[in-house]
Amino acid sequence: MKQTRASILSCKLTSNTPHGINYGGFIDKIELDTKEVNIYVSDIKELNLFDIIEKREGRYYTISFFKNLDISAFYYRNGLIYKLKINPSAHSNWISFYNSSQLLWNIFNIYSLKVLRLDLTIDIREDFEIINKGLLVKHKQSVSEYSSKGQTGTSFGKGNEIFKIYNRKIKNKLPYGCTRLEIALKGKKLPSKYFLEIIKTLAIDRQLKKFNPFKKITTNKVDLIKTSNNERFLTAKYQLKVITLLRFKRHHDKDRNYHRNFKSIIKVEPYLIQPSDIIESGLSKFFTNTLNEVKNELIQDSSLTIKYNKQQKNIGLLNKGSFYGN
Repeated sequence: MKQTRASILSCKLTSNTPHGINYGGFIDKIELDTKEVNIYVSDIKELNLFDIIEKREGRYYTISFFKNLDISAFYYRNGLIYKLKINPSAHSNWISFYNSSQLLWNIFNIYSLKVLRLDLTIDIREDFEIINKGLLVKHKQSVSEYSSKGQTGTSFGKGNEIFKIYNRKIKNKLPYGCTRLEIALKGKKLPSKYFLEIIKTLAIDRQLKKFNPFKKITTNKVDLIKTSNNERFLTAKYQLKVITLLRFKRHHDKDRNYHRNFKSIIKVEPYLIQPSDIIESGLSKFFTNTLNEVKNELIQDSSLTIKYNKQQKNIGLLNKGSFYGN
């Protein structure tokens, strides 16, 4: 039976949300450099151990190894495999993913490989417009995408660190509102060059908290405080109906006057649960009770502590059996 993501947790995203919000944090994709291993597609086929499916995608040649695992390889025309792409969170937990694909790990010695790219993602089962409206990002460069239905997503940053937010309901044709936050890391933005060290960082709570790239992102509830129908209040009232808080702040902060002109008018309240908390809780669940089985390679630390209003609050997150598909 095909495994599905089981890391979706249920909790109130904000203190004033009347219903539970399903959300989850995942390792969406890891790309590994296999050129130095010097293995060809023909070598894999001769073993007769895998359900090989070959594809041609534009100028790329790819093969998948398992029917029910999201693991594929890219190879040159001569058959040399130069990259592995794996999606661990397609399984419910780390050890399930590791055990199901162990044959491949032994062949490529995967733990020792260099990492080319790491994608971490968050799914929030809430309308894109609600999450996008109060999103604040430290990246200065951004490119937005639109359709006939309005804004569908935005990319921030460039080069080795790119953050995206997009409307997953539209992109994946889902019957419910769903927003995806995604960070793609390469090169110097990776916590390490090597796969084993990156897995340790993601699995060990204190290391993930230190590295967590989602700390650069906050989601907020935006309200207006009506003082009078003056020009500034009306500007905020009507502009915030059609643009996000981030665009509004950048437009009105050109002369660093945003706080002086609008701080008393616009109330920005951070959600109780932030993206950095969601990725930590999702990965903690993904690795919990599996780390000892990898023996000395990883260390178990599954505590979850969330900072809010400069206080420490231990929040019990209940798994209600809600799954997002791949």
